[in-house]
Amino acid sequence: MNAAPVIAIDGPSASGKGTVAQAVARALGFHYLDSGALYRLVALAAMNRGTDLADEAALTALAGGLDARFEEGAILLEGKPATEAIRSEACSVASSRVAAVPGVRTALLDRQRAFRDGIADCPGDPHVARRLRRRQPAHRKLLTRHGKQPSGPARDQSMDHQ
Repeated sequence: MNAAPVIAIDGPSASGKGTVAQAVARALGFHYLDSGALYRLVALAAMNRGTDLADEAALTALAGGLDARFEEGAILLEGKPATEAIRSEACSVASSRVAAVPGVRTALLDRQRAFRDGIADCPGDPHVARRLRRRQPAHRKLLTRHGKQPSGPARDQSMDHQ
């Protein structure tokens, strides 16, 4: 297995995880994997094809054969720009349903592992980092909306793990 470091950045929705992860990746010269974009891409592909979001087999097949690329800041689905479309409200709602499908998660995890194995470094989603590495990342920070240090179990999770 590749010994590349994985940095995980966790926090609630809309707390700036992606923005921070991209800045960290840029500053350290790492590659960045936006795992949430993969789920959104499956949702967008399903919406474009009229796939029923309750059809787990169809969603799993779609995720397994997803034609998606990340190139120079652009996200492409089936060769067409999808960066803005995957951030729409409809796609956000659909991606939540798609992400709940076990077969989709398995297919996308395989894709994330392939991404990891093909490059040196990859900051991104903490849950993906744990599954990719099957260990805690070296550093894990929890972001909050107001910049306050969380208390209780969340505080323990926000400390660096060495």
